[in-house]
Amino acid sequence: MRECDEHNDLNDRTGSHGECRGEQSMCSSAASYIIAGASATNNTKRKLGHLRSGTFTNGTTLSPTYTPSAADKLAGSVTLTLTSVGNAPCGNTTSTMILTIVPAATANAGGNQSMCSSAASYIIAGASATNNTSVSWGTSGAARSQTEQP
Repeated sequence: MRECDEHNDLNDRTGSHGECRGEQSMCSSAASYIIAGASATNNTKRKLGHLRSGTFTNGTTLSPTYTPSAADKLAGSVTLTLTSVGNAPCGNTTSTMILTIVPAATANAGGNQSMCSSAASYIIAGASATNNTSVSWGTSGAARSQTEQP
């Protein structure tokens, strides 16, 4: 986890404080991400920003929803910025977090295939999987192999 980047010349007891919660991640197949754990004190208002084309819902709260754009998903990450607007005469402060967008796993069992009923086994051709930590096969129907657990 990465620490927040804080930028504020007046970050003291009377100044505005804003804090993110480091690096977070979401799956690219998710529609949106709810930001949690942000905080801001001694401010008149808060606003969230980003460097790409995604959108915020409730962007002036500390737990908004961010919907990444196709460009965000393609890039694999987006930097989100919380700005805490300071009470006069204090200045504003900002804090950033990186939202990493992890590619969703894919699985393709290949096309339908046939085998002879007298064959002891069959090598499956054309299967593929990406963005995963492991793969496993299973069966449907009544037939079960000797090594499968019920």
